[in-house]
Amino acid sequence: MQHETIGLRDSTRIAIGPILRAVASSAPRPSLAEARRGRGRIQTGAHDRRRTRTNARLELSAAALFHALLTPLVEARHPVALFHRPAQILAMIDGPELIFDRRSVRLHRDRAATLVNEALPLFSALAERLLDRLDDTTRRFTRALDLGGRHGLVAEALRARGIPFVVCADLSPRMAGRAARSGPAVVADEEWLPFAASSFDLVVSCLSLHWVNDLPGALIQIRRVLVPDGLFLAVMPGLGTLGPLRQSLLEAELETTGGASPRVSPFADLADAAALLQRAGFALPVADGDTLTVTYDNPLALIRDLRALGETNALAQRSRRVPPRGLIASALARLPRDGEGRIALPLVLLTLTGWAPADSQPKPLRPGSAAARLADALGVVEHAAGDTAPLAPSRGGR
Repeated sequence: MQHETIGLRDSTRIAIGPILRAVASSAPRPSLAEARRGRGRIQTGAHDRRRTRTNARLELSAAALFHALLTPLVEARHPVALFHRPAQILAMIDGPELIFDRRSVRLHRDRAATLVNEALPLFSALAERLLDRLDDTTRRFTRALDLGGRHGLVAEALRARGIPFVVCADLSPRMAGRAARSGPAVVADEEWLPFAASSFDLVVSCLSLHWVNDLPGALIQIRRVLVPDGLFLAVMPGLGTLGPLRQSLLEAELETTGGASPRVSPFADLADAAALLQRAGFALPVADGDTLTVTYDNPLALIRDLRALGETNALAQRSRRVPPRGLIASALARLPRDGEGRIALPLVLLTLTGWAPADSQPKPLRPGSAAARLADALGVVEHAAGDTAPLAPSRGGR
């Protein structure tokens, strides 16, 4: 089967005209006096352009525009890849300062598309942890989304497990092009999912969501694309990951330049990850952590793995200057080594599990509806709240 990859820029000229005309035809029309005074407007995000010759007022948010453009193409169920650039819209919207530079994340993934096989042992180990958790459930799935799937390793494993329809989505067009060799691939941003509601009964993500600026919003969108009782399963690095590397870079830069710039991404804490699942509306949310220690004979092998996975620095506030001579070498020389002289670095892996709410799921009983008393089952005397149970007399007492 041939799998094509098209960009949104190729289809925008065709799609945007009919969509805007359709919205205009359904929008309320201003009065003739308002039109003459030039009060008809087209509003997109923070842009407000007055029109002198108009008979319609459109109020279309950036998110609605993208969903209007992308949903018909995705729902066609053809193995096409769609690429949209929400950074252009985000630049128009007033909001908090972004943590990650999503354009740099995409460029790093593009560069890593030809190198990803060099880090295959590490990425396979992370993917196995995700798939092992999936194998623990007895539920059978039919439509799955591999979000941030890079070259499609996890998507292929899902197909091998008997899931008939699996879509691999990645921010990088080059990564999606590699994934398209074995199945449907979509170029999409985790922050702006282009899928219709209830499109999948399984969404997995391996080593991708830690680059998302609005993680609560991304989780809400993931829940939206799941059918009722659909499963979300993700593995992402947590607080403590690459801690020695962070410390070494900080010390080396302070010694070299007298200051420091951010070079290792911030990571979520386990408690925060569990709270985010609950906040996004997932039922039966579970978040647990595990530490995987990776060792290297040569510190440059660590840099090669990070580059091959597209995991190099993409912080919005990173320094754009060329690092001072000897900075990286000084930092790598400071990395701690084990008894065999190897560099050991911890990867704290957070596994997130949540189900889309459904009426068929188990729910807690209403307080006071119990048919049996716990005190009777334990064979003890029940005391009212606030009462103090009498102390048993000591053996030596009188």
